[in-house]
Amino acid sequence: MYSSSAQYRIVLAVALAVGCLGAGSALAQQTLNLYGPMGLSPAIEDAAIAFSSQSDVTVNVVAGTPDEWQTAAAANGDFIYSTGEFIMTDFVRSGVVPVDRTSLTKLYLRPSAILVRPGNPKDIRDFPDLLRPGMKVMMVNGSGQTGLWENLTGKLQSLQNLVALQKNVVLCEKTTAAAMKKWETQPEIDAWLTWNVWHMPRRDSAQIVTISKDYRIYRECSISLTERGKSNPSAVQFMEFLASAEGADIYDSWGWAKPPTDVNPAVAERGVCVAARIKDDQWTNSIGRGLDRVKRLVDEYRSLGIPAEDIHVCAVFDGDAGYWMLKDDPYRKHTSKVAENPNHDVVEDLVAAGVSIEISAETMRDYGWTAEDLLPGVKVVPGAGSRIATLGEQGYDFLPF
Repeated sequence: MYSSSAQYRIVLAVALAVGCLGAGSALAQQTLNLYGPMGLSPAIEDAAIAFSSQSDVTVNVVAGTPDEWQTAAAANGDFIYSTGEFIMTDFVRSGVVPVDRTSLTKLYLRPSAILVRPGNPKDIRDFPDLLRPGMKVMMVNGSGQTGLWENLTGKLQSLQNLVALQKNVVLCEKTTAAAMKKWETQPEIDAWLTWNVWHMPRRDSAQIVTISKDYRIYRECSISLTERGKSNPSAVQFMEFLASAEGADIYDSWGWAKPPTDVNPAVAERGVCVAARIKDDQWTNSIGRGLDRVKRLVDEYRSLGIPAEDIHVCAVFDGDAGYWMLKDDPYRKHTSKVAENPNHDVVEDLVAAGVSIEISAETMRDYGWTAEDLLPGVKVVPGAGSRIATLGEQGYDFLPF
């Protein structure tokens, strides 16, 4: 077991070196290449070393952001791993690396947690303590921690609490690696809202506070073979090793938990009420990402057997995503593109499914749009923020899309 991310890289470098030095030897071990985000690397590197010690296979683990490794993964990757379902889904859809979707395997869970200074000088006991005036909180909004703080705050069912936490956020880093450096160099930071697995690399400079079950959330890690890896028996064996009892013990030592198997499947309650505010101009699979996520949400509720009349979903669009709601001609004028609005069909389908698709009048004024410019079925509301607040008072749960 290793005590710092620097040591993880040393282990990785040694593994790479062994693979390279032995490449010309008749006795060289077979080499498999595994790519994914940094958040899982300590556990999966330990598992790779254990597997290699029991076989004639070396597993090279390359950890970082997709921009750092996707070109290499497309050339020689045998696996892709992730630290969140949305990460794997987005990566599979991008098509940069040919992934064998049928091999996708979900492995272990990690809970949200709070890191505080040794001795817990600010007496932080649970998530709501981070809302106290004057608290200095750091978080990561990227990679496996995207949306973590909004998901936690959403459990408080109060926009005022969301604002209170935002006021206390003094640092919002893009990666966990950057956050770890700031934790060491900026001792004025009181708390780091993160995942429990990041306590071990910083256990000399941080104490962990467990978030109670009322606020705690979990995210899973998963792995998938690539088209290259699926035909390699050794690659399949390594995936089986990860899911084995020995693999579970390795992950457990780094804070990952195996999901319980003795629980009944979740049964959704009727009267589902969900509100989403969508303002970022981000795309997935050639349509607006927020629309795609709303559609998947509705499909998931239906798969649980919830009648359509009991599914109440309201999606409010404003800001940069507002133009998704335009008819073809206004869309072309806004984007200077000749193509039709690719969001037309999914908006039509969602409206037909009973989803309330809405756009902020403030956004329409900003861009000079009128009601005639909007796709059929799109409603106009005075403001996105006030609309979400009103829905919250009516019992809707807020989801940050």
